[in-house]
Amino acid sequence: MSRFEIPPKQRPERRISSGSCLRCAQGTARVGEPYQAARVPVIKKQGISAYDLRVIEVTGISMMVTAQGAGHTTGNLPTYKCTDKTTEELVEASLESQIACAAADSLGLCIFGRSVTSESADLIVTALNDAHGTDLEPSFIETLGREALRMEWEFNRQAGFTEEDDELPAFFYSEALIPRSADNDPWRSGRRCGGPTGG
Repeated sequence: MSRFEIPPKQRPERRISSGSCLRCAQGTARVGEPYQAARVPVIKKQGISAYDLRVIEVTGISMMVTAQGAGHTTGNLPTYKCTDKTTEELVEASLESQIACAAADSLGLCIFGRSVTSESADLIVTALNDAHGTDLEPSFIETLGREALRMEWEFNRQAGFTEEDDELPAFFYSEALIPRSADNDPWRSGRRCGGPTGG
């Protein structure tokens, strides 16, 4: 036995007969399905990070429409001021963030460094050009992000995802957001950030 091999008596399949541990390793959606749980926090079977998307609406839109589902690198804008914004303005902010995040992911950059990378496309492109002998323009960053999103959306389309998968779990719409009342909860009252829902 090599030093990296797990002894037979310690292998998970020998210790756990119910398969519950294996299910846990397959993600939030897989854990909720056999128990028919009503409150499974997933979008496109991707577990939602520790956010309430009714509070950070642009991030919610990103997670709903992006190919990644609830991935936290999908277009996170937790501090975006959305009061009195229309749905169109929120969607535009979401798309801009998705493009920036997709470019950062494609380059192996941390999305939490966007305060540098999003503001300094020239710096990033100069570093790429210096490292690889290329002659990229600053617009390369946006082009890369858009192309990554296009490929992700096409992958999902071929995998069978449709617009029906672009939704928050039902409990986000049916449960009150404490301490907000139903009248002051943009997701339950049909409003988004004080603006029209756009249909």
